[in-house]
Amino acid sequence: MVDLKYYRKWAKIHPNFMTPHIISVRDHGVFVIELSEGTDFNRNPTYGVTLLKMSGSTFEPVREEGINKVFFSRKDALRHIKNVVEPYIKSYRR
Repeated sequence: MVDLKYYRKWAKIHPNFMTPHIISVRDHGVFVIELSEGTDFNRNPTYGVTLLKMSGSTFEPVREEGINKVFFSRKDALRHIKNVVEPYIKSYRR
């Protein structure tokens, strides 16, 4: 399990450029699912979904294509977590 308090401290030092404001963080074994928000260059709201894997004392984004994405609606971001990110985690554990 990931210490989410530690993750939040780490994330403050390593903010996401496009979506720096964390909305929620969930741990799944060695993985962290982060939902964050920000704005694009035209000041439109954006929502980022990032899947990170704990590696020692740091976190590395999962580099699998289509996992980490930016959305223009929170609903679409949450749907992506449910339909893409969570199944990826389940398949990884096997």
